Amino acid sequence: MTASLMSRSSNIQFWIATMLFVAVLCALNVFTSSRSLDTLLLWRHNASLPVEEVEVIQTRQRKEPKSSATKPGIAGNPPSNQNVYRQDPSRFKNNMNKGELDFSDPIFRRFGWDNDPIVIESHKLLFFTIPKNSCTEWKRLFRRMLNYSDWDTKDPHNPDSNGLRYLGRYKQSQQYEFMTSPNWTRAVFVRDPLQRLLSAFLDKAYSEEWYIRRHCCGNAQVKARNVNNSIFQRQCQVLGQSKKLPTPKTFPFANFVNGFMMQCSDPHWNPQAIRIRPRNWKRITFVGYFDTLQQDARRLLETIGAWNDYGATGWGPNGTLGFLERNGASHSTEAKSHQEDFYTPELLEKVYRYLKPDYDLELFHFTRPNVTGVVSS
Repeated sequence: MTASLMSRSSNIQFWIATMLFVAVLCALNVFTSSRSLDTLLLWRHNASLPVEEVEVIQTRQRKEPKSSATKPGIAGNPPSNQNVYRQDPSRFKNNMNKGELDFSDPIFRRFGWDNDPIVIESHKLLFFTIPKNSCTEWKRLFRRMLNYSDWDTKDPHNPDSNGLRYLGRYKQSQQYEFMTSPNWTRAVFVRDPLQRLLSAFLDKAYSEEWYIRRHCCGNAQVKARNVNNSIFQRQCQVLGQSKKLPTPKTFPFANFVNGFMMQCSDPHWNPQAIRIRPRNWKRITFVGYFDTLQQDARRLLETIGAWNDYGATGWGPNGTLGFLERNGASHSTEAKSHQEDFYTPELLEKVYRYLKPDYDLELFHFTRPNVTGVVSS
C-alpha cells in the first residue's frame, strides 16, 4: 500500500514538472513572437522613412556610445555622429507636422562651410548663404551683430573659427520653429544664373588659379570620373605645368563649360536651386537679388530691426559707409559686362540647360535667356 502511494506521488510530481516545463516553453514562444512582431512593425515603419532616418534608427538599435562634441566635417561627407536625426522615432508623435518640412534636407545637418544656414537668434533671422552672392560680406555683418571685435578683419568663412551659429547645431524642435514660425525671417540672396557662373569662372580660373587645380584636377574622385574626359585631362595638364596665371587663351571658357562645369561639382557654380530641397524652399520669406544688392540688404536689415545698429554706418575704409556701399563683395570679376564676350550661342545653350533649375524655381523670378541668340544685358 505504501509503495503504491509513493509510486502515485512520483507520477504526480512528474506531471507537474512536465506541465511547468511546457508552460515555460509557451512563454518563451510568446516572447519571441512579440519580438518578431516588434521587428516587423519597425521594418514597416522604416520602409516609410527616408533612407537616412532608417539608417539612424537601425544604428540606435545597436548600443553605441554617446558621441563627443561635434566638429564640422568635410563638405559633401557629413560625419555620422553629426546627424540630427539621431533621435527616437517617437519624436514624430509630438506637435510638429513632419509633412511641412523635408528633414532629409542637408540644411538640417552641420558639416562643411555653407551647408546649413546661419542663425541670428537675437533678430530671429535664418540666412542661407550662397557662394558668389556676397556671402563674405554677410558673414562679416553677422559676426559684427554677435559683437566680435575682429569682425572686419578675420576670415569669416571657417565655421571652426568664425563664431557663427548654424542650424545644424540646434535640436530638431528648434529647427522646426526657425523654419516655420511667422516670427522668424528666412532669407536668401540669389544672382542671375548666367552671370553667377561666369563670375565663378573668372574668379576661380583667373584670379585664384590654384582653386580649380586643387578642387578639380587635384581631387582623386573627380579625376577618376574624368579619366576619359580629354578636355579635362588636357586642361589640368596645362594648369599643372604653368606657373603663370591662366588667361582666356590658356584656359578658355569653353574648356570650363565642356570639361569642368558638370564634371566637377562645386557650390560656386552649381545651380542655386539645389541649395535647399524643393519642399523647404516654400518656407523662405525674403529673397534678395545681387543686381539690387545694397537696396535689398537694407530692406532686410530694416525688416529685422538691425539696420541702424549694424548697417547704417561702420563700413568702408573709414567706417563711414553703410553696409555693402563698397559695391558688395570683394570680387571684381565684372561678369555682367563680360557676358557677351564669353557666351557664344552654343555655350549659352549648354550653360542654360545646366542652370535650368534656377529658372524653373518660381521663387527666383529669373527671366529665361534666348538660348538661340546673344544674352541680353
